[in-house]
Amino acid sequence: YEAKAFGVRGGMGGRQARELCPQLIFVSGHFGEYQRLGDAAIGILGDYTPLVERISIDEAFADLAGTEHLFGPPEAVAAHGGNGDGSWARAHASCSMLPGTLLHAS
Repeated sequence: YEAKAFGVRGGMGGRQARELCPQLIFVSGHFGEYQRLGDAAIGILGDYTPLVERISIDEAFADLAGTEHLFGPPEAVAAHGGNGDGSWARAHASCSMLPGTLLHAS
């Protein structure tokens, strides 16, 4: 986060990031673990609706319309979903609520 003050942004190439912030320290990631947690979080959405459109490793749209009688309003799913305590596969997660979006048919 400190590198943002130098103009470094997510998804930026390492060479450009190093030019903007010469003191930048690169650390290796744990892609396998990140993939596993992303899959788990997206899988949890499938417990609430079959209408899940994954858009990245850790983001998806889920259409909860018509599920209120089962799970309560979408805000309740966002707040208490996942493991039933809001932990969403023991990872920090955020949820954005929109009145609608376009889900693509597969």
